[in-house]
Amino acid sequence: MPATEIQIEQQCHGYKGGHQLLGTSVKLAREDQDIIDRLSDVSGSLRPDEKFSPYLTSYPVPSGDYYVIAKTWQDLEARRAGCVLTRSFLIRSNDWVALGDVQGLIEKFRVVDRQDLEAETFTITSTSLRAIPPVDVSQTIELVEALFLEERQPIVVFGAVEADLIITRLLTALWPGIKLVFSTCSFALGPRTVSGRSFDLVFSPQELRSRFAKWEGRRIDGSGERGSRVVRHRWSLATARLIFEDATPALSKLDALGVLARDHSGDESRLRLALLWNDLVDQSKESPTAVLGMLDILHSQVRTPVAHDHDMVLAVSQAVHLSKAMEPSKRLEFLVLLSIKLEGAPIPLRLAVDLRRSFAQAASADASSAVRLLGSVVPDVRFMTRLLFSGIGEGVARSAEKFLSEQTFSMLDDEHLVLLLAVSRSFSIQLVGNKPACVDNVWIKRLSTAIAFPRNEFTPIATENIVANLMDEHQAPLLKACLRDAQIATIIQAVNAIWKKSQLTINAFDSELLDAVTGRPDLLELRRFLLALPEVESTTRLLSLSLDTSVEEFVWLLQEDRLGEARRVKMLYSLLEQSNDTVLGGLARTNNIMERMLSVITTPPPSPRTIHAYLKALAWSNVSIDRVLSVELPMLQEVPGLLRSELLDSLTSKALRFASPSSNRSLCEMIADDAFVVNPDYLVANAVSSESSPARISDNLVILNRAPAAVRREMLRYIDNLSFKLIQNHAERMNDDGIFAWSQLIADSGKINPTGQLRAAGAVLTFALPQIHLNVSPLVVASFPLVYRELKQGNEGPSVWSIFFPDWDRCKTVRKEIVSSFLRSSWPPSDFLRASLATEDFERILNTLLKDEGGSEYLRLLREHTNDLEAEDRKCVSKTVDRVLLSEEHR
Repeated sequence: MPATEIQIEQQCHGYKGGHQLLGTSVKLAREDQDIIDRLSDVSGSLRPDEKFSPYLTSYPVPSGDYYVIAKTWQDLEARRAGCVLTRSFLIRSNDWVALGDVQGLIEKFRVVDRQDLEAETFTITSTSLRAIPPVDVSQTIELVEALFLEERQPIVVFGAVEADLIITRLLTALWPGIKLVFSTCSFALGPRTVSGRSFDLVFSPQELRSRFAKWEGRRIDGSGERGSRVVRHRWSLATARLIFEDATPALSKLDALGVLARDHSGDESRLRLALLWNDLVDQSKESPTAVLGMLDILHSQVRTPVAHDHDMVLAVSQAVHLSKAMEPSKRLEFLVLLSIKLEGAPIPLRLAVDLRRSFAQAASADASSAVRLLGSVVPDVRFMTRLLFSGIGEGVARSAEKFLSEQTFSMLDDEHLVLLLAVSRSFSIQLVGNKPACVDNVWIKRLSTAIAFPRNEFTPIATENIVANLMDEHQAPLLKACLRDAQIATIIQAVNAIWKKSQLTINAFDSELLDAVTGRPDLLELRRFLLALPEVESTTRLLSLSLDTSVEEFVWLLQEDRLGEARRVKMLYSLLEQSNDTVLGGLARTNNIMERMLSVITTPPPSPRTIHAYLKALAWSNVSIDRVLSVELPMLQEVPGLLRSELLDSLTSKALRFASPSSNRSLCEMIADDAFVVNPDYLVANAVSSESSPARISDNLVILNRAPAAVRREMLRYIDNLSFKLIQNHAERMNDDGIFAWSQLIADSGKINPTGQLRAAGAVLTFALPQIHLNVSPLVVASFPLVYRELKQGNEGPSVWSIFFPDWDRCKTVRKEIVSSFLRSSWPPSDFLRASLATEDFERILNTLLKDEGGSEYLRLLREHTNDLEAEDRKCVSKTVDRVLLSEEHR
């Protein structure tokens, strides 16, 4: 990492009529400063005539903006005893994390000089390191264990002679997550706290043990008088040496796993996890099971997928190779566990191939154990599960005759058997498409039961693999089970597979295929597919058996290629004229049919009734509303009034929700049509539907704002409902035109529905004021004066308002809210003027503005944004601003 310059702020504290701040290079938040003022004082009560050497204190401030390292000297020249002089270095938290040379920073401390109390900012280099003197490791092992290898508590160390050096090395070695929150003191005359919690580590003289009698944390004897400590953890000595002997101590050197780098909470258990990882890496070179532990750790962490971790791929590959020495049953157990732990992230193709091959080898050697072991695996869609079943299926297929003769399949439940059929092509070929499997009635019955009950996500694939290998009339019951509740696509797929396997020559399959579709509209799809196959005796036979009468001949007419176009269109006109809404609705819901009909019908139908039926089906269909409008609008005038009204209702409903901007003109024309019947609730629900995009809703508001007077009047009457739905449907994503149209509707609604206008204004103001990053100031201009006037009259406002009033003066609350929002936003100051002038309390609002931070500058800025105002308003603004500023100067 390149070296960077880090800025250090500093403060000096000492006695001056009491312990207080004597000099500073930075102004802090009150809570942060209070903490530094307190912790810069002596660390407890001194005994009579007690002297002490300078000591270090380090801690984060409550805001988290700075980390503080302080050095405290005894002030023997003060007027009273027990006084100290403290110099505190304040480092931005992100700089503290980057600082490697903690020792270099500590060396810059100089005693506070009462004749020179200037505390100036200075800089140091972030990453320049120097060797730090070592500490006797034998005296730090218990400390290391207490800090990192056991559940951490606040720690006091008694009698340590190198407390400053221990702290220096610890602060240098810590990883960023804990370094940001770690607090220390090298000379504590009693327990110390910061931000309501005890210091993490303090050092105290032996003779002051009594002052820690109520200490709830850990006590450690650091004097060395007790001799060597018993090492309680296998990582204790190595970790202590890294921290207290290494020339450049850094616990991140142990972080091959990367857990320390991702720790943002100061969790010491992350270090234990990193140490465990390193142990398992070493063990994995000889023991394949060590990899299982490594994968457990990876699953517990947010970590790069195995496929992108070269070392982990090598470790897993090595474990798979080492597993060859195991007995087949033990090897299968290991491979199953390994595959389960590899789930959740992609693995390289080469590793997947090795795993599948290993499963196949082990299953081939011991098929019974393999099948028995499958019972412990949940058959789901995960990749590793499918890989496991695929490999075992291939191994079992190699001994298919033994599998059948010994009825090993009886140990498999339905779900496991279906998954084997779905993911193992070899299993399907050997145990469906070959003898003796294809004539084994017991096996066929077992397969039929499994494939029919229960259905799961693998059933379609298993069904496909079974049908593709059917080859004997004995398997007709199995075909029936495969097609149970099948969709037409599956049935057609089955017909195609049987055609490829046996050219549909097995008559026993005919009834099973047709029974799956007889009496359903899907029969027409099957008929179309059969017509596409070569015209041979078997396809002709099956097609003949499929013929049946059905009202829904639209599909047949539109998809039968042998029909001439003129005849097709004439038949379509006749069917359309005779169709009721049920038939038209079914036609509209059939995929691609209306698209096909659009391409077939190139001229308007001959009668208004036929036109009406055709347009209604189009309006109900999934065809793009933009395309529908391009076809329907020219034909609409041919439809009589009531029928046209019905069509306009359907079309506007869909267009308001889904039309593109290119159809806005058509939408305007429909709303302006004399036959258009205004249903306000219905119109509002569609105009601001949750199904619509923000851009569509914005265009709808613009259209409704410009709609004919009768339509717009109804929107004004329902302005509260419109506003509530807009707010519910993420109004913050609307564009500027939509916001402006909304604000105009609110502004004009008072003449039609003053109560609704007030309800809408309260809700909109509550919504708009916090949206300081969006251009919603037109909504504030429209709603603020209404709400303000209502409150000024002493009214609480409708119950739907969600404005919180902490003050008895509710006008005062909303004045503060509007001032705060405009100051923190980029809204035009001219909108502030419009909103404020309309309240008739303009001067009081300006006085509120003046009290806020930045208000004075904003007040002067208002003079420059009066060009859009009327002359009288400009004059009022100028005079009022001058008067408010003058009153401020007098204060």
